[in-house]
This record gives sequence, structure tokens and C-alpha cells, in this order.
Amino acid sequence: MGEDLCVGFIVFGDPVVKQRPRTVRSKGSDEVHTFTPQKTVDQENRIALVYKSRYAGFKFGKDVPLRLNADFFLKIPKGTSKKNIEKMLSGEIRPTKKNFDIDNGGKLVADALNKIAYEDDSQIVEMVFRKFYSDKVRTEIYISKV
Repeated sequence: MGEDLCVGFIVFGDPVVKQRPRTVRSKGSDEVHTFTPQKTVDQENRIALVYKSRYAGFKFGKDVPLRLNADFFLKIPKGTSKKNIEKMLSGEIRPTKKNFDIDNGGKLVADALNKIAYEDDSQIVEMVFRKFYSDKVRTEIYISKV
């Protein structure tokens, strides 16, 4: 595959935002342990797995400037009227609630693909993240050379 390629793939399931690392103190000790929440780890692994299954070892070169696009398709909230469901599916109503912080969603995607789709996420020089409602929850990811 050439480096002018645009790669794209879909990760089905609820989009997830990158959660802050958690720090806990061991009981009866001064030892402190920091860990990444399991939900974050699972989603990063899922994204990496889908990328690897689709692009089998392809990685953009070390000094290639990249654009990362991620579209997050979120569940329609329960109890939404039929009229509003139609507006949500058409994109007329977009998600604005605090249930999905888009920059943390993008951070999770960028981190998940580090060392897999590119050498380092510092190669990303442009990002576009968008969120929509859908009856098919998923994350659509596209990476291209700038």
C-alpha cells in the first residue's frame, strides 16, 4: 500500500470516550497504583483489532503528516418522540449532551492507533471529529496523508 492511501474502517458498538487514569492507594500501605479504566482499554483494543484485521500491518511512515477523521454515531436516547427520532436520524438534531465529550472520543481513537496505523500520534496535524445520532451505533475512522 502506498502512503498516499486513505484508510477507513468502522468499529461497531457504542462509541467510548477516553477516561482519565484512576489512582488508588493500596490498603494499609503508601503504595499508589495508577491504571486505565477497563472500558477505555477495551475500546482501544477493539479499534486496534479492527484496523489490524483490515490493513494487516500497514503503517503510515514515520514523518508522514496525517489527518484523522472520526465520526461517532451515538444511541438515540430512550423516550425520544418519533418526530425527534426522525430529526436525529436525518442529522437535523445532533448530540449536545454531556454523555459524550467529543475531544475525549477523538483522543481515544488517536491513542488506540498509536504504533499501529502510524508511528506516533504527533504525526496527526489535522483532526475532524463529529457526532451524530443513529440506530446503528458505531465509530467511523479515516486516516489520510495531508
